[in-house]
Amino acid sequence: MSAEDEMIGNTEQLKAKIRQLEEEINLYKNSGNESRLSRAEIASRSGNWELHLENRKIFGSVGALILYGMKNPEMDYEIAKCVPLPEYRSILDSALKDLIEKNKPYDVEFKIRNQETGDILDIHSTAEYDSVTRKVFGVIRDITAQKATEEQIMRKNHELAVLLEITLSLLEKADKKVVLKKILDGANRLVGLDTGTIYTIIEGNLILESTIPPLPESFPDEFRKALVVNHPHVTKAVKIGSPLIVPDISLEELTPEELIIISQRDMRSLLFIPLIASGQKYGIIILGTIGRLHEFSEHEIALCRTISNIASLAIENSVLITNLKSARDKAEESDKLKTAFLHNISHEIRTPLNAIIGFSCLLDQPDLTDTEKRKFIEIIQQSNNQLLSIINDIFNVSHIEAGQVRLNENTSDIESLLNNLYIQFLPETEKKGLDMKLELKGFPKDGCIMTLDEGKLIQVLSNLIGNAIKFTHKGRIILRCIKEENKLKFSIEDTGIGIPLWEQSRIFERFYQVDRSVSRAYSGTGLGLSIADAYVKLMGGKLKLESEAGKGSVFSFSIPIKGKIAPTQNESVSKNELKTRTDRQATILIAEDDNFSYQLLEIYLKKLNFNVLHAVNGKQAVDICSSGKRIDIVLMDIKMPVMDGFTATAEILKVIPDVPVIAQTAYTDNEDINKIFRSGFSDYVEKPITKPQLVSVLEKYLQ
Repeated sequence: MSAEDEMIGNTEQLKAKIRQLEEEINLYKNSGNESRLSRAEIASRSGNWELHLENRKIFGSVGALILYGMKNPEMDYEIAKCVPLPEYRSILDSALKDLIEKNKPYDVEFKIRNQETGDILDIHSTAEYDSVTRKVFGVIRDITAQKATEEQIMRKNHELAVLLEITLSLLEKADKKVVLKKILDGANRLVGLDTGTIYTIIEGNLILESTIPPLPESFPDEFRKALVVNHPHVTKAVKIGSPLIVPDISLEELTPEELIIISQRDMRSLLFIPLIASGQKYGIIILGTIGRLHEFSEHEIALCRTISNIASLAIENSVLITNLKSARDKAEESDKLKTAFLHNISHEIRTPLNAIIGFSCLLDQPDLTDTEKRKFIEIIQQSNNQLLSIINDIFNVSHIEAGQVRLNENTSDIESLLNNLYIQFLPETEKKGLDMKLELKGFPKDGCIMTLDEGKLIQVLSNLIGNAIKFTHKGRIILRCIKEENKLKFSIEDTGIGIPLWEQSRIFERFYQVDRSVSRAYSGTGLGLSIADAYVKLMGGKLKLESEAGKGSVFSFSIPIKGKIAPTQNESVSKNELKTRTDRQATILIAEDDNFSYQLLEIYLKKLNFNVLHAVNGKQAVDICSSGKRIDIVLMDIKMPVMDGFTATAEILKVIPDVPVIAQTAYTDNEDINKIFRSGFSDYVEKPITKPQLVSVLEKYLQ
C-alpha cells in the first residue's frame, strides 16, 4: 500500500470516529442525562463554563447562566468579565494567565452581581487548561451561604471573647464601678454604639453607677441621682421586665428631667434594658447612639440582654456583699427571737402541766361530786392534748431544720378526712358561737380515694383551722376544698382579727409571732404556721395568705393529685363485727418495760374483750412466743432492757413467721419508721397511744 493510500485510510477512520462521537453525544442528549445534569446544577447552585482562546468565546451551562443572571449560553469573554465586581477582575485575569502560561492551579473566590436580580453572590471557581485544544474548562459554585456562616462564626467568636472578658472581670474584680465600666465598654464594642449608662434603683431613686463617655463635672445632678417616676421610659422598661427600644428619642414626649439628659448628649436611638437577677429588679442599663439613628437588630438586642445579665450579677454580688452586715444583724435578731421563744415555750409548757398536776391531785378528794370529777377529767384531757401539741411542734420543727422530714404517702379518702376534721373542730366553734362550714366542690358522687401524706395534710389543716378559731371572736370559718383536674385547692377562711400587711411577709418564719401583745393575749408557740408552710412545700404546694387587719384572713394552698383516683370503698369494720368473725378470744402479747404504759394498754384491750399477756423485756417476749401459746398479735416496745424490740422481733418471727408485730414507738421521723418496717414489723403505733389509734391498727390484723 502506498503512502497516499495509507493517508486516505487514516482520514476515513478519523471521520468515522467523529461520526461515532456525534452519535454518542446525541444519544447522551436524548437519554436525558444533560437535563439531569442541569437540574443537578440548579439544585446545588453550581455550573460549568468553557473558554475558547482561539475566538475568545465563553460558553456557560444552565446552572452558570442562572448564577450570573444571563440568558445567552455563548458570549464574548470581555462581556463575561464584567459580571464579577470591579475589584475582583484583575485577580481573575491574573489567575487565568498563570493557569495558561505557568500551569498554576486556578482556584479563586470572588463576588459577582447577578445581571437579572442585582444580588451580590460569593462564587468559588476552579478550572483546567487543555493546551492541545486551547480551551479552558471550569466550574463555579455559589458559596454565599457558606461565607455568611463563616462570617457569623467569626462574629460569634469575637462576641464570646468580649463576653468572656467581661465575665472574668466580674470574677476577678471586687470593685463594682470597675466591673460596670468594663461591661459598658464591652457593650459598645459588640454593638457599635456611642453611649452607655448603668443606674441602680434604690428606694425609688435612680443612682448613677457607671457611664461612657465619662460624665463631665459640669453636667446637671439629674444625671447622677433622679426620681424613677420622673423618667417614664425607665419606669416602663422596669415594669415590663424586658428591653424597651426607642428608635428616635427626640421624637418622644419627654419629661423635663428626661429632656435635660437627652439634650445634653444629643442622644437619638436608645435601648433600655432592666437589670434583673434572681427575680430582683436592681436597675437599668441604657445603651444608644449620639447624633445618629441606629436600627437595633434582634441579634444586637440579644447581645445587650446578655450584657445586662452580667451587669445584673455584678450589682447582685455588690448587694450581697453590702448585705453581709444586714445578714449578721438578722442572725442576731434570730437569736433574740429564739431566746424569746424559749421563754414563751416555758410558759406554754408549764400552763397545761400546772392544770394536769393540780386537777390530778384534786381527783383524790373524797368529797368530790361526779359532776366535779367529770369536769376535772375533761380539763386534764384538754391540758394533755395541749401539752402534746406543743411537744409535737417542737419535735416537728427540729426535724424540719435537720432536713429529716419526708412524705409518707398512702391512699386516703379525702372527703372522709375533711369531714372528720370538720366534725372534730365543730364543737369548739359552736362553743365560741362561730358558724363553721365545710365546702367541697368538684368531687365525684361515689367518693374520692387518692394518694397523699394524710398525716401531714391533717396537721397543716388542723394548724390553720385551730388558728382561725383562736383568732376569730364572731362570724364564720369556712374549710373549703376544690378538686380540679390535677390538683386539690384548700382554703381556710375566717372573719377574725386579721394580720397587718407589714407583718404578712414574716408570718411563716419560725418563732415569729405578730406582736408581743397578741402573743400574751393568745397562747401558742409561734411554730404552727412555720410547720404548715414546710409541709405544704414538701407536698408540692405553696402556702399563701390574704388578710386585712380587723376583717379576717384566708390561708390557701394547692397540692398535686398523685396516682389514679378511685371511688370510696367502705371497708371499715367495727370491733363488734370483728368479734363475730372469730370463734375465740384473741390473745395479744404486750412487750413493755414501763408498768404504767402496760397498765394503760391492758385496760384498753380488756375492755375490747382481748386476752392479754405481758413481757417486761424483749427476752421474755421471745420466750412466751416460743412456749407454744397461741399469740394473735404482739405489741412490741422498741427500747427495753435485756433485749430491745428490734432483736426480739427478729427472734419471734423465726418462731412464728406469720404473727403481726406492731411497734410502739416515740420515734416517728421517716428514717425511724423505715427502719421499723425493714426490721420485720407489720405496723406501728405512735406514743402516746390513744384507744382509737390502737383499735384502728388492730382492725387491720384481726379481720
